[in-house]
Amino acid sequence: MNRFYISRALAIAIILIFSAAFPVIGQTLPADGSWQELSPAPQSNTLRSIYFTTSSVGWAAGDSGTIIKTSDGGATWSQQTSGTTNNLNCIRFVDSNTGWAAGKSGVILKTTNGGSTWSPQSSGVADTITSIYGVSTSVCYATAGSAVLKTTDGGATWIALDTGAGRELRSISFLGSSAGWAAGDGIILKTTNGGITWQACTLPSGCSAVLRSIYFLDTSDGWAAGDGGIILRTIDGGTTWTSKPSTTTSDLYAIRFVSWNTGWAVGDNGTILKSTDTGLTWLPQVSGTSDALYAVHPIDTYTCWAAGYLGEMLRTSTGGMPGCVASKLMSSGKTVDFGNLVVTAKLPGCIYAEHPNRTAGIRVNTSDTTVNVGDLIYIRGTTTASGAERAINATSISIITHNSSVPAPLGMANKSVGGGKLGYQSSIRAYRTLPDGTLSSTLWQATGLNNTGLLVRTWGLITPVDYSTFSINDGFGLDVKCILPSGMSLDPSWSHATVTGISSCEQSGSEIRPVILVTQINGLLDPSIKFDQSPFGVNFLKWEFMKSNPNFINELTNRIKVMKAAGVYWDRDGIGRDTVNPSKDGQTWDWNFTDQVVNLCQSNGINLIPILSTPNTSAPLDAASRAIFANYIYAVVNRYKGSIKTWEIWNEPNDTTFWSNPNVAAYTLMLIEAYKAAKRADPTCMVIAGGVVGIGLDWWKGIHDNGGWDYCDGVAIHP
Repeated sequence: MNRFYISRALAIAIILIFSAAFPVIGQTLPADGSWQELSPAPQSNTLRSIYFTTSSVGWAAGDSGTIIKTSDGGATWSQQTSGTTNNLNCIRFVDSNTGWAAGKSGVILKTTNGGSTWSPQSSGVADTITSIYGVSTSVCYATAGSAVLKTTDGGATWIALDTGAGRELRSISFLGSSAGWAAGDGIILKTTNGGITWQACTLPSGCSAVLRSIYFLDTSDGWAAGDGGIILRTIDGGTTWTSKPSTTTSDLYAIRFVSWNTGWAVGDNGTILKSTDTGLTWLPQVSGTSDALYAVHPIDTYTCWAAGYLGEMLRTSTGGMPGCVASKLMSSGKTVDFGNLVVTAKLPGCIYAEHPNRTAGIRVNTSDTTVNVGDLIYIRGTTTASGAERAINATSISIITHNSSVPAPLGMANKSVGGGKLGYQSSIRAYRTLPDGTLSSTLWQATGLNNTGLLVRTWGLITPVDYSTFSINDGFGLDVKCILPSGMSLDPSWSHATVTGISSCEQSGSEIRPVILVTQINGLLDPSIKFDQSPFGVNFLKWEFMKSNPNFINELTNRIKVMKAAGVYWDRDGIGRDTVNPSKDGQTWDWNFTDQVVNLCQSNGINLIPILSTPNTSAPLDAASRAIFANYIYAVVNRYKGSIKTWEIWNEPNDTTFWSNPNVAAYTLMLIEAYKAAKRADPTCMVIAGGVVGIGLDWWKGIHDNGGWDYCDGVAIHP
């Protein structure tokens, strides 16, 4: 089990390292900046369809005859006059000028000038038109009730095609003027002759779900989605369909693919799903809303729009991924804009920012001096490389909120710092300190962590390099370069420190090396304590299990050799009361065994942290037993005060394995008496409160509340 020892004065600092594993409460926007809500919304009527002809030009249609248009990629939207107050369910353009919109009571509208004016057309039906699909300026199809409507003269006349469906049809998709598909209530139809004849497709057995959207990318590959989160896929042009797991039970209203691999589906409760494997699997994305989304339109694999209830409009420029993650994956020169980033560091010529939920961070190159640490920002810019890091060249930064809460740093081992060019490169160059003091360069696997740009924290042995840099070694032999900012320096008395900073990397020839850009450094441990080659230790010698072994010295010697070969010079093991005080009276002592153990360890340079305790069923719960226990503490510390300076009072007292009925109040009373006894024997010793299972925040609070916080010099945790 991992064990950590920390000074009591620094307990809060170390607890922060581990509490960093818990997420910070997010903001109003999606915590990872994946989808951004247009705020304020262009208008407040529900939007049911959205369509773009280019990345800049698009329209949305919805309730009360709403039609809005953008010509600048969604930065601004303008209202268009539709001439109707009927709800519009669908809108589709065939070029930048010609398009149709349709909806309730059989209404069909057409424009030939990009929507500057809309003219009504006679559909010949009173049913609600649920879907429309323009093929050319002349040919267009629509679904109304169980019929498919068609025009071949630009809408001057519409005819109802006999589908034989007998069920409600809700969505239609065409490729050219001949091949088309219509989906509805438990049915999918296919035509290969422009709707003259239709044939029913084979759906999965038992499938009767309402299918609300169908989309074909080519004559083979198509998808359909509907109620209950159902998603169907075909690879044979719609002849047969298979069901694919969608990870939701919410009704889905729209599905669209932008390439053979990449597509989105949206629906109730703010559901957004994305597939990057042709629809075989679907993963949910964070929409930031619980409102229904009725429409989706991808522009490319990164840019996608969604719209829905009460005018909700969402956009991603990062493929729905966390903004920082996607920006690292993109090639240079790609335009990105996303928000909900908290500034964690401000350096000359750049800032570092990360999503509040700490999924990822990134370097942002900017000359904007008004942005400060703690600001919640929205950035626009282009992707680039800054040395070995991926970064964004900001064209603008908008401050959403000043002085937002900075996410707690992530506790991180040296082996995970840096992460390579893309944040999770398969290997980075790391440096190992050999016993003779030289550095050995090795490739260290650092997969799965998108940590460049994140605020992190580590601790360990520090070695100054020059006035602005030092290395830190966390005990695994890996040295990470740390760069100090202007005005910050090392205390020459520090041997170990906790370092907070930005996980970064730098290029050196063909190598990528991990780097921490320091934002804060605190000396941790008393420099008078000598750690020899490593500040880390083990619970390895296990000498109390050797008491009955007549050859225990040989066994112990062999184990010490293994420790030293591994560069480990600290051991944590017990000197139990029953070992040195077999009579359990706190008066008579047998030091024969422990003297041999302590002398052997001392002669081999092994530092000891003995655990002082009794068997779990003999915990001192009353005044008399606490007095006997205190006598035992005094006797052991007094005998070995010339050799041992650190003592731990009990092991895992919050677990029934070592304390039959854990009770923080009872433990605190014992701890107080033990501390006093140890300090009487050796005022210079360090007394560690017994290592707890887990972080033990409630346990430590209990010790504090019961008056024991001033009766330990440090605490131990077993995370």
